Formats: sequence, C-alpha cells, structure tokens
Amino acid sequence: DISLVVAQQGTRQPGYITTIVGDGQYGHGGDNGPATEASFAWVAAVVVAKNRDVYVLDTEAHVVRKIKKSTGIISTIAGTPNQSG
Repeated sequence: DISLVVAQQGTRQPGYITTIVGDGQYGHGGDNGPATEASFAWVAAVVVAKNRDVYVLDTEAHVVRKIKKSTGIISTIAGTPNQSG
C-alpha cells in the first residue's frame, strides 16, 4: 500500500486533494476535535505511521500534532503552542 501525503499552504483545487487535516485558517486550534476543523500556523512536515496515524509538525506554532486514524481526532503531543524553546 503506497500513500502520498502532501502538505499544502493556502487554497486547493476541488477534486485534486482530499483534506484530512486543517480548516484553512491560520493559528493553532481544534485540539481534541475533528482534524478537519483544526487550524495550523505553518505545516513543515507530515508523517504517516504504519498504523496510519498522522503526525504534523507545525514549526510556527512550535508543536507536533497527532491525528488518530481510527477517530480523526487531533491533539498536540509535543510543544506548547506559540512558545519556542
């Protein structure tokens, strides 16, 4: 099974990309809710684990977030939003 994951900033063309995370709004919000309703500051990397959970590195918000495949729920697993260090 081969999957392609694309991190894209801004708008997208309907029908070409399926959104699994992000509502298109700038910031850090939506933890413990549906990943499609979460906001991000700057997505720098996306990784899909063998169990199909998705990890997102948001460098501007200084966090790593996890989207659980079985539920679609997002949570911050590392870092403190908007605090570097």
